[in-house]
Amino acid sequence: MKYTPIGTTDLMASRIIAGCMRIDKVSEADADRFIHTALDLGINLFDHADVYGSTAGACEKLFGRLVTPSMRDQMILQTKCGVIKGRPAYDFSKEHILQSVDESLQRLHTDHVELLLLHRPDTLADPAEIAEDFEILHKSGKVQAFGVSNQNTWQMELLKKYCHSPQGKASTLTATLPRIVTAEYFPTAGFTISQFRRGRPSRPASSAASSSIVRSILL
Repeated sequence: MKYTPIGTTDLMASRIIAGCMRIDKVSEADADRFIHTALDLGINLFDHADVYGSTAGACEKLFGRLVTPSMRDQMILQTKCGVIKGRPAYDFSKEHILQSVDESLQRLHTDHVELLLLHRPDTLADPAEIAEDFEILHKSGKVQAFGVSNQNTWQMELLKKYCHSPQGKASTLTATLPRIVTAEYFPTAGFTISQFRRGRPSRPASSAASSSIVRSILL
């Protein structure tokens, strides 16, 4: 297995990610086999979201029940928040983000996740409030690094303007809020950090890109 550094963090993620969106659809034995097989193959990044499952959080809950402390030590856990289950609505309020993380940690049986992504863009979101949430979660040790999923370049740039250290400039991953690193990952590189946008790109892509483009930012 080949591994790729994530942004400016010290995390080295496998180029193949284990998506856990539908693990509650299979038997517990099959879900357990899926997790163990992924680890045996060298896959260390497992992708979750607070809404994944037949009921919100069902996939995280099953995953947390199956993963032992020794298995957890081998993993990079990524989860996402902001989508409201069962409704075409988003919530990136301070209360929702902080509560969502606490509930995900409880379901996953862990005291922290390595990566937290904002699941989808919300035009009503307050970037200053989101940046404050990121700082709270980072300083508390609950989240190591942050990013977004399904956002375009200008949405990422807007959020980046508000994510600064107390000194007023972007900083690397330290006790203060890390800086945002913008990146584009293409399936041809074998590595994805957020959701694939299926079908034709919304704008012309470089010759290195295939028909699916993944955009992500990480702090």
